[in-house]
Amino acid sequence: MKNDMQKNLQPEERQALIDAISTHRFWKPFCFTMMETGIRVLEILPLRWKDIDLWQKVITVSSVIIPNANMCRCAQATYPPLTKTVYPLSKTAVAVLGEHQRFQTREQRHKNCSSTTPDDYVFGTENGELRSYSGTTHVFQKFLRSKGLGDLHVSFPMLQKMSWETASPPPQITATTQRKQPTEIEMEM
Repeated sequence: MKNDMQKNLQPEERQALIDAISTHRFWKPFCFTMMETGIRVLEILPLRWKDIDLWQKVITVSSVIIPNANMCRCAQATYPPLTKTVYPLSKTAVAVLGEHQRFQTREQRHKNCSSTTPDDYVFGTENGELRSYSGTTHVFQKFLRSKGLGDLHVSFPMLQKMSWETASPPPQITATTQRKQPTEIEMEM
């Protein structure tokens, strides 16, 4: 079997995946943001609302998750300010993130807890905490199986690549200087 980065979904498989994601309140903004920007899962998990500017239509990645060897617990490391990565947002990404923010705002009124202040995680847990890489991956695979799509073997790197399979990669800008060479840990991601 081809590895995940080389496997292409058939048009009907791709549509079934998009249909399933489109109906879920968490996976829709999470996956569509990855698909529309090319952002990596280890960059999207620690996003905070202050990292997203819906008016300027950009995401600024200032933190990345660096999982430990067993991928169970995650530590957050922050890139130095000169190497923040900026991803332009498409109309679709702006729409789904705006919808997600409005949903979170309504939910926080019912729960009496904050979820949309600048320091809150965009895709945090119900308690507002950082989601783990392994937990997010596990729950996503469980979601796919519940929709009858488990045999597609869809991974987050596939989603990241999906929007630009037939075109050039989404634009990505590294502020001021080019990003330093990745560390050994980053290369394993």
